[in-house]
Amino acid sequence: MSEVTANIAEIERLHKCYLDLRENAPWQRDGEECKAYHAWYDAVYVFFSSIDDLKGSYDFKTFTNVEKDGNCFVLEHVYYTQD
Repeated sequence: MSEVTANIAEIERLHKCYLDLRENAPWQRDGEECKAYHAWYDAVYVFFSSIDDLKGSYDFKTFTNVEKDGNCFVLEHVYYTQD
């Protein structure tokens, strides 16, 4: 498995973990969902940052400038408004 393929697989795993935590506890936020969001976001940021062609793109700038602080409800809102 190439490094790129491995990175994408890890990003997909982290994303699924975040979605599972968010969907299984929609009204009880214990912080694990926020940790999962940040783990996913950080992995995606590192991966996208390694691709030179993306660094100047509008989508990359939008992704890197989103709100990254706040509680789990804020992060969920940010996640859905960036689609």
